[in-house]
Parts: sequence; structure tokens; C-alpha cells
Amino acid sequence: MLGAAWFHQAAIIEDSLLSDAVGAGGVPMALAAIMTGAGALLVLRSLWRAPPPGEVRSRAAHLKAAGLLVLMVAYALAAPVFGYPLALGVFAAAVAAFAGAPATATTLAFGAGTAALFWLGFVKLLGVAFPAGTLFGG
Repeated sequence: MLGAAWFHQAAIIEDSLLSDAVGAGGVPMALAAIMTGAGALLVLRSLWRAPPPGEVRSRAAHLKAAGLLVLMVAYALAAPVFGYPLALGVFAAAVAAFAGAPATATTLAFGAGTAALFWLGFVKLLGVAFPAGTLFGG
């Protein structure tokens, strides 16, 4: 469901006259397709395969998955406002902290490095602009 909603939102992103062949919604639509496919595969796997004998599906594991979902939704809502680089950096640091990384300068550097690597990959290598966000006039 989340992947379908993401795809719908990506499909309505308007292309400008300066858009490249991928278009403004190309990367988000590809991510939506991957997210939808991965979700469908996980659902099918859980239906076809029962847990091994003695394995107990813990509530903590479900809460952790729900927490990651909350972080993803927060990122999807924050990216158009704060811009992709800032939202991605905060998201990466938040996921690292959620996974157990200590709240240190190293975790913040990880978030900043992740944003920088994505920016270099998309903006410099592929020529796909990252929107700045409405908060910063983008």
C-alpha cells in the first residue's frame, strides 16, 4: 500500500522544461516499484513458509518494523519540505540510531556522508537534480 501511494505521488510530479530523460519523478517511481515488489515478496514468503519449530515471533520484532515504517513515512513527508539532501541525511542518521548506533558525532557524520554520497551520485554523476525543498525556496 505504501509503495502504491508513493508511486502515485511520484507520478504526479511535474517535469520542467529542463528535465532530463528520467524526469523529476523517475527515481521516486523506481523506488516505489522496488518497495512494492519487496513488500509483495515478503508477504508471499510469510504466507508460504511457516516459522521453524521453536521460533517465536516476538512483539519486539514487529514493533521494530513499525518503527522503521514510521521513519520512512516521516522521510517521505519531510523530503518535499526540507529538501532531499537534508531529509536523507537526517533519515540515515535516524535509522542508524534506531538500529542501535550511539547518538554521537559519528552517527551524524554517517547521515551527512550518506546525503553527500547520494547527492554526488545523482546530481554529479547522473545529472538528476535534488529538489531543495519548499522551506528553502525550492
